[in-house]
Amino acid sequence: MTPHEQRCFLHFKKRVHERIGQDVDARQLWNSLSSAIERNDDSVRFIVRLSSISERGLWRFYHDGGTFFVIYDHLKGWPVTVYLPSFICRPHNAAPIHLEKYA
Repeated sequence: MTPHEQRCFLHFKKRVHERIGQDVDARQLWNSLSSAIERNDDSVRFIVRLSSISERGLWRFYHDGGTFFVIYDHLKGWPVTVYLPSFICRPHNAAPIHLEKYA
């Protein structure tokens, strides 16, 4: 893992523990989300492209009966952060996205 990827993972892990739960294996979730998104697996659903510059997308996923969202960097091939359905995603130069609408 490169230093940049390690920093991104630590951010992801922090958000997973804050927003999903301390007992969640963030590394396993990182890997499974990356794999599912790259395969366009049925376990994840693409919601919207967030930026044409960074190639980030917003995806919905389920974990332990809960609905969550992940921002995924398609160029780098890894998750960036997780959001709860109560959150509002604010893409650069676009209207806010109320995630509850997609939950």
